[in-house]
Amino acid sequence: MPIAQKKSANFKIQKVFNLTLILFLITLSIISFNTIRSKIRDIKRKADIKQLQTALSVYQSIFNRFPEVTDPDFSGWDTTYEPLNSEFNFINTLAKADLIDQMPKDPVNSARYYYRYKKFPENSFGCKKAFYILQIMNFENKIDDQGWGGCPERNFINEAPNGFTVQIFE
Repeated sequence: MPIAQKKSANFKIQKVFNLTLILFLITLSIISFNTIRSKIRDIKRKADIKQLQTALSVYQSIFNRFPEVTDPDFSGWDTTYEPLNSEFNFINTLAKADLIDQMPKDPVNSARYYYRYKKFPENSFGCKKAFYILQIMNFENKIDDQGWGGCPERNFINEAPNGFTVQIFE
Protein backbone atom coordinates (compact mmCIF):
# COMPACT_ATOMS: atom_id res chain seq x y z
CA MET A 1 0.00 0.00 0.00
CA PRO A 2 1.48 3.39 -0.97
CA ILE A 3 2.37 5.83 1.83
CA ALA A 4 -0.26 8.37 0.74
CA GLN A 5 -3.03 5.75 1.00
CA LYS A 6 -1.71 4.62 4.41
CA LYS A 7 -1.72 8.21 5.69
CA SER A 8 -5.24 8.71 4.31
CA ALA A 9 -6.48 5.50 5.98
CA ASN A 10 -4.82 6.44 9.29
CA PHE A 11 -6.32 9.92 9.06
CA LYS A 12 -9.80 8.45 8.53
CA ILE A 13 -9.36 6.05 11.45
CA GLN A 14 -8.16 8.90 13.66
CA LYS A 15 -11.18 11.05 12.59
CA VAL A 16 -13.57 8.21 13.47
CA PHE A 17 -11.79 7.65 16.79
CA ASN A 18 -11.90 11.38 17.64
CA LEU A 19 -15.56 11.63 16.70
CA THR A 20 -16.37 8.54 18.81
CA LEU A 21 -14.44 9.97 21.74
CA ILE A 22 -16.26 13.31 21.48
CA LEU A 23 -19.67 11.58 21.33
CA PHE A 24 -18.72 9.44 24.32
CA LEU A 25 -17.69 12.51 26.34
CA ILE A 26 -20.89 14.36 25.40
CA THR A 27 -22.99 11.36 26.46
CA LEU A 28 -21.08 11.07 29.73
CA SER A 29 -21.59 14.78 30.40
CA ILE A 30 -25.33 14.53 29.79
CA ILE A 31 -25.63 11.53 32.12
CA SER A 32 -23.60 13.30 34.81
CA PHE A 33 -25.68 16.45 34.43
CA ASN A 34 -28.94 14.49 34.78
CA THR A 35 -27.61 12.71 37.88
CA ILE A 36 -26.68 16.04 39.46
CA ARG A 37 -30.10 17.47 38.63
CA SER A 38 -31.88 14.48 40.21
CA LYS A 39 -29.77 14.84 43.37
CA ILE A 40 -30.64 18.55 43.56
CA ARG A 41 -34.35 17.68 43.25
CA ASP A 42 -33.96 15.14 46.10
CA ILE A 43 -32.31 17.81 48.29
CA LYS A 44 -35.23 20.15 47.55
CA ARG A 45 -37.69 17.45 48.55
CA LYS A 46 -36.06 17.09 51.97
CA ALA A 47 -36.00 20.87 52.44
CA ASP A 48 -39.70 21.07 51.51
CA ILE A 49 -40.64 18.44 54.09
CA LYS A 50 -38.69 20.29 56.81
CA GLN A 51 -40.50 23.51 55.88
CA LEU A 52 -43.88 21.76 56.00
CA GLN A 53 -43.03 20.12 59.33
CA THR A 54 -42.17 23.50 60.82
CA ALA A 55 -45.38 25.08 59.50
CA LEU A 56 -47.43 22.16 60.86
CA SER A 57 -45.74 22.50 64.26
CA VAL A 58 -46.50 26.23 64.41
CA TYR A 59 -50.09 25.53 63.32
CA GLN A 60 -50.46 23.04 66.16
CA SER A 61 -49.04 25.47 68.72
CA ILE A 62 -51.51 28.16 67.61
CA PHE A 63 -54.66 26.03 67.14
CA ASN A 64 -53.90 23.10 69.49
CA ARG A 65 -54.41 20.61 66.69
CA PHE A 66 -53.11 19.68 63.27
CA PRO A 67 -54.96 20.81 60.14
CA GLU A 68 -57.59 18.59 58.64
CA VAL A 69 -57.26 17.36 55.08
CA THR A 70 -58.90 19.88 52.77
CA ASP A 71 -58.37 18.18 49.41
CA PRO A 72 -58.68 14.39 49.74
CA ASP A 73 -57.27 13.40 46.33
CA PHE A 74 -56.35 9.78 46.98
CA SER A 75 -58.18 7.74 49.63
CA GLY A 76 -58.44 10.70 51.98
CA TRP A 77 -54.86 11.92 51.49
CA ASP A 78 -54.10 15.53 50.64
CA THR A 79 -51.48 15.34 47.85
CA THR A 80 -49.42 17.71 45.76
CA TYR A 81 -50.25 15.70 42.66
CA GLU A 82 -53.52 16.99 41.28
CA PRO A 83 -54.99 14.65 38.67
CA LEU A 84 -56.76 15.99 35.61
CA ASN A 85 -55.41 19.54 36.07
CA SER A 86 -57.35 20.12 39.30
CA GLU A 87 -56.57 23.20 41.38
CA PHE A 88 -53.44 22.87 43.53
CA ASN A 89 -54.75 22.75 47.09
CA PHE A 90 -52.21 21.00 49.34
CA ILE A 91 -52.64 21.57 53.10
CA ASN A 92 -54.42 24.78 52.19
CA THR A 93 -54.99 25.75 55.84
CA LEU A 94 -51.25 26.46 56.30
CA ALA A 95 -51.39 29.18 53.65
CA LYS A 96 -54.67 30.56 54.98
CA ALA A 97 -53.09 30.86 58.45
CA ASP A 98 -50.12 32.73 56.88
CA LEU A 99 -47.70 30.04 58.04
CA ILE A 100 -46.30 29.44 54.59
CA ASP A 101 -45.91 31.84 51.68
CA GLN A 102 -45.92 29.34 48.86
CA MET A 103 -46.92 25.74 49.32
CA PRO A 104 -44.07 23.42 48.35
CA LYS A 105 -44.67 20.68 45.85
CA ASP A 106 -42.46 17.98 44.47
CA PRO A 107 -40.08 19.27 41.75
CA VAL A 108 -41.36 16.61 39.34
CA ASN A 109 -44.87 16.34 40.84
CA SER A 110 -46.26 13.37 38.97
CA ALA A 111 -48.14 10.20 39.80
CA ARG A 112 -44.80 8.78 41.01
CA TYR A 113 -43.18 11.83 42.65
CA TYR A 114 -45.41 13.78 45.01
CA TYR A 115 -45.95 14.70 48.68
CA ARG A 116 -48.92 13.63 50.74
CA TYR A 117 -50.42 14.52 54.13
CA LYS A 118 -53.15 13.05 56.27
CA LYS A 119 -54.30 13.60 59.82
CA PHE A 120 -55.53 10.50 61.65
CA PRO A 121 -57.81 10.51 64.71
CA GLU A 122 -56.86 8.85 67.97
CA ASN A 123 -57.00 5.05 68.04
CA SER A 124 -56.22 4.80 64.31
CA PHE A 125 -54.35 1.60 63.48
CA GLY A 126 -53.62 1.00 67.16
CA CYS A 127 -52.05 4.43 67.84
CA LYS A 128 -53.68 5.89 70.95
CA LYS A 129 -53.17 9.59 70.06
CA ALA A 130 -54.17 11.55 66.97
CA PHE A 131 -51.28 12.06 64.54
CA TYR A 132 -50.37 13.19 61.08
CA ILE A 133 -48.33 11.50 58.39
CA LEU A 134 -46.38 13.63 55.93
CA GLN A 135 -44.57 11.80 53.14
CA ILE A 136 -42.32 12.25 50.17
CA MET A 137 -43.57 9.36 48.09
CA ASN A 138 -40.42 8.80 46.07
CA PHE A 139 -36.86 10.05 45.63
CA GLU A 140 -35.05 9.76 42.33
CA ASN A 141 -31.92 8.32 43.95
CA LYS A 142 -31.58 5.53 46.52
CA ILE A 143 -31.87 6.85 50.08
CA ASP A 144 -30.88 5.40 53.44
CA ASP A 145 -33.03 7.48 55.81
CA GLN A 146 -36.71 6.74 55.25
CA GLY A 147 -37.85 8.73 58.28
CA TRP A 148 -40.27 7.29 60.77
CA GLY A 149 -43.96 6.53 60.97
CA GLY A 150 -46.10 3.65 62.00
CA CYS A 151 -48.67 2.26 64.35
CA PRO A 152 -49.10 -1.30 65.65
CA GLU A 153 -51.42 -2.11 62.74
CA ARG A 154 -49.86 -0.07 59.92
CA ASN A 155 -46.32 0.79 58.89
CA PHE A 156 -46.45 3.96 56.77
CA ILE A 157 -42.78 3.68 55.77
CA ASN A 158 -43.65 0.59 53.71
CA GLU A 159 -46.05 2.71 51.66
CA ALA A 160 -43.18 4.89 50.41
CA PRO A 161 -40.24 2.45 50.23
CA ASN A 162 -37.92 4.94 48.49
CA GLY A 163 -39.50 7.96 50.13
CA PHE A 164 -39.45 9.75 53.45
CA THR A 165 -42.10 9.57 56.19
CA VAL A 166 -42.77 11.87 59.13
CA GLN A 167 -45.23 10.96 61.87
CA ILE A 168 -46.05 13.48 64.60
CA PHE A 169 -48.54 12.89 67.41
CA GLU A 170 -50.87 15.56 68.83
